[in-house]
Amino acid sequence: MTTKTPHYSDPVKLSPKITRGSDKGDNKAQRIDAVRVRRPRSGELRGLSLSELLIMNTDQMLTLLPRITEPALTEPELSDLDPSCLLDLSFEVLDFLGSKKLSPNP
Repeated sequence: MTTKTPHYSDPVKLSPKITRGSDKGDNKAQRIDAVRVRRPRSGELRGLSLSELLIMNTDQMLTLLPRITEPALTEPELSDLDPSCLLDLSFEVLDFLGSKKLSPNP
């Protein structure tokens, strides 16, 4: 069995940044200012509706994106994003789900 190299989107900038943890003591908060989206595998689409993903249904995207973002964002983090950032991440998902037959590349 061969393993394919995952395909990632270009980084999607987040504004405002996501902060995990706090700067108390020796701990440093993790600040996430950009996220990459990985092409989903069929198993990661389990329980989701392709037609709902294609119309960018928010609930479907909030379920899928934690499975395919790097660093992995949680559903609460995604729910707290600025809507324009969620839209940008959703467009990346659509790019991956597009049919190769519809692609303008020969």
